[in-house]
Amino acid sequence: MWDTYMAEEDGYFQFHLYVCAAFLVKWSDQLMKMNFQEILMFLQALPTKDWTEKDIELLLSEAFIWQSLFRGSKAHLRASSASSISFGRSFGPPG
Repeated sequence: MWDTYMAEEDGYFQFHLYVCAAFLVKWSDQLMKMNFQEILMFLQALPTKDWTEKDIELLLSEAFIWQSLFRGSKAHLRASSASSISFGRSFGPPG
């Protein structure tokens, strides 16, 4: 995992943002059913102890895709714009 971070042209901080986004999307169905305190507790102890190298590769691949799609784009930060991407998730305000 660290090799991937270090190989990134923008370094750790830029790529880490997209890794965090991939984590949140992975567990978004569960997170949406939790209250704030439950979310914090969940994120402090993510259920990754049984993960294999393949799971980590998949997460990093998804983060790389997100980075490729959104790096440098300001449009995805606007709350009023809803967009659907290939991961089957819809982002933006509830309609």
